[in-house]
Amino acid sequence: MINNDCKLLINLNQLVRDRPNGQDLDAEHVDQIANDLRRNMNLDSFYEQADVAITDYCDDVGINLKENTSQSFGFVIHQGGKE
Repeated sequence: MINNDCKLLINLNQLVRDRPNGQDLDAEHVDQIANDLRRNMNLDSFYEQADVAITDYCDDVGINLKENTSQSFGFVIHQGGKE
């Protein structure tokens, strides 16, 4: 089976370490910041960019999208476990 899905994996610890203002942090601080990001990161701009890419592609190839097809997608990480 061939999987053609495009996936994005973000290592938040590595992201923190690689940023110019995070390069001098010790591992404990990097972990804390990465965990804060995991809990609080907002992916709205990611979804907005996907919506724009879809619209632009459809415009380029002549696909007529239905009006009001935009929806709000995302997820919430609840504190204290799954719900």
